[in-house]
Amino acid sequence: MFYTKIHPTSVDVNKAGHVGFSVLPAWFEQGFEGIYQILNPQEDVKQGSAIVASLEVNYMAEVDGEGVVSIETGVGRMGTSSFTLTQKLTQHEKTAAVSRVTMVYFDYTHKKSTPLPNDVRGGLEAHLVEYF
Repeated sequence: MFYTKIHPTSVDVNKAGHVGFSVLPAWFEQGFEGIYQILNPQEDVKQGSAIVASLEVNYMAEVDGEGVVSIETGVGRMGTSSFTLTQKLTQHEKTAAVSRVTMVYFDYTHKKSTPLPNDVRGGLEAHLVEYF
C-alpha cells in the first residue's frame, strides 16, 4: 500500500466552501507515484507503462480546505495485461471518497496492450488490497 499526503490550497476550494469534485481525481493520480515506480522505474517512455482505461470515484463526505488529506493506494485486481487500483481518501479521520482505476499495461513502441511482465506483476502483487 502507498500513502500520499495532500495539503489543500485555496485554489482547490470552490465557491461553496469545499474542495471541488474535479480536484479529487487529480489528487488520486498523485497517489499513483509508487505504482509508476513499479511499472517503469527508469521512467523511460520507450519502456512499458500503463494507461488509464477507466476511472470511478465515489464521493462520500465533504472535503474542506482546512485539513490534510490522506490517500491510500493499493492494487485491487490483476488480469493478464490490466490491473485495478483502489484508493481511499480520508480527511479528519473520515473516508471522504474512494476510487477505482483500471489500468492497462501498454507498449508505446507497438501501440498496444501487452501482458504484465513477471517483475511488474510481482511488484504489484505486493500491494494487493480492496476497499469496495
